[in-house]
Amino acid sequence: MSLRRTPLKRTPMQRPRAKSPTTRKRQRDTGFPDAVKKLIHDRSGRRCEVRQACHGDAAVQIHHRRPRGAGGSSLAWVNQAANGLDVCSPCHTFIESAREYSEAHGWLVSMNKKLRPNEVPVLLVHDLEPLLLSDDGTWSRSTKGVTGNDE
Repeated sequence: MSLRRTPLKRTPMQRPRAKSPTTRKRQRDTGFPDAVKKLIHDRSGRRCEVRQACHGDAAVQIHHRRPRGAGGSSLAWVNQAANGLDVCSPCHTFIESAREYSEAHGWLVSMNKKLRPNEVPVLLVHDLEPLLLSDDGTWSRSTKGVTGNDE
């Protein structure tokens, strides 16, 4: 016994129309521009700059020292060379999993502090002292914590 008073009508299913390529919203590229990638690769020699979970493996990723946040960042300096480290996959995983240790070594820059990556010293594998990275792909010695004896 059916409670329905009218019979069901069968209609063919229609697929939703795909938007034309001109009307699609283009996703914003939130990564490093090619020119900045080249600066970072030149600085590192395309080898891992952290070497905590490797033995100088080839760098296959560029790690953002100060995270971009969900959806990227509109701040231009987030995608500059001072904010990028050339790393291998195991070291990138290590940096993200040992966040407090990584922040102490400058591999991560806290979003809570108002410092830019070029103001935070970072310990790279090719040096024994923390360095300050610059946006032109170079580095300089950090003067933080260094006392001068100029007599």
